[in-house]
Amino acid sequence: MKSIIRKCTPIVLTTMSCLGFSEMQETKHYNDTYENIKGKVITPNAGPAVENGVDLFLSADFIYWYSSFGKEDATDLVRDFTTADARANGVKRTGNLKALNSLDPGFKVAIGLDLNYDGWDTLLEYTWLRPKDTKSNDVTGTDKTLRRRDEPSYATRGLVTAFNTLKRTIRLSYNTINWELGRSYFVSPKLTLRPHFGLKGAWQTLRRSAHTSGITSTDFLNVSVVTGSSVSHAKQDYWGIGIRAGLNTSWMFSRNWSMFGNMAFSPLWGRFKTTTEFFLDTVDTQTGFFTFDNTKVSDMKEVLRQVNYVMDMQLGIRWDYFFSNNDYRLRLQAGWEEQVWIDFIQFYNATGVHPNHALTFQGLTFKARFDF
Repeated sequence: MKSIIRKCTPIVLTTMSCLGFSEMQETKHYNDTYENIKGKVITPNAGPAVENGVDLFLSADFIYWYSSFGKEDATDLVRDFTTADARANGVKRTGNLKALNSLDPGFKVAIGLDLNYDGWDTLLEYTWLRPKDTKSNDVTGTDKTLRRRDEPSYATRGLVTAFNTLKRTIRLSYNTINWELGRSYFVSPKLTLRPHFGLKGAWQTLRRSAHTSGITSTDFLNVSVVTGSSVSHAKQDYWGIGIRAGLNTSWMFSRNWSMFGNMAFSPLWGRFKTTTEFFLDTVDTQTGFFTFDNTKVSDMKEVLRQVNYVMDMQLGIRWDYFFSNNDYRLRLQAGWEEQVWIDFIQFYNATGVHPNHALTFQGLTFKARFDF
């Protein structure tokens, strides 16, 4: 045992000495390096883009994006009330309603400035988009035993509600502002990186309406039959703000042509205010009296505050043209952009469930930028 201790002791002492020396060297190394690199170029700046200019740039983007509001309408707006016995007798299950989506044009505008400090730059960008979509579904044959999820359970007093036509419309008012502080630099002769961080702000309004006609409902005793139509209006007002960080990359084939790939991530703290109204216009066929005469049978409101995550990615090709002795630069680029707003659909329905579906965008983005 003593011989083992004698053999191990020098090893332990040597290891501890090395660790202590390494720690001292690391601290000293940092201080020495900090002093030595003052005034030296470690990662050469990739900007400003022009010579003898004010180092300002303006840009405008035309966007043509496909907006998707999740599967909310297919799985939450309508639910299947077909029993197992009814399905065994040939009654079809429902749930094939198409989700609402839209392909729409929009734009971005931005202004940026090179700060003339270690290659730092800053920019401010605004995005505008107004998606809208309308879909109608006709229900025929036996595939009619379904009820809308945003319809209160007492609305038609029935266990089974069927309808012939469902028309849905959704509209979004989309506005965002991004502020960035970044630095663009070379890591190789043909590759530049631009890490950045800043803030993201958003204010949006989402509206959804649904009109159901040809309602037929029976009561608990299957005696009284109610027919008519229904309308619902839902609205979601949102604003949010949070930190935004990301990385832009430029892979240069030549001085003029390059491929770019960008990504950014934002946790936004925001406020949702949702309202849902439901109106019924129905007649009891046994008595001829209105059971509901365009009556508001439900009015639900809720305010929710939470953090939602937003992801943004871009991939494309760009062309740079320098002219007037490199005093000006024109940049044209085209790319594919994708955005995901996680858990953004917060409509409250009569079942007491938030769909928590994602709002997504994807499509073409064309940019023109002028540096001077």
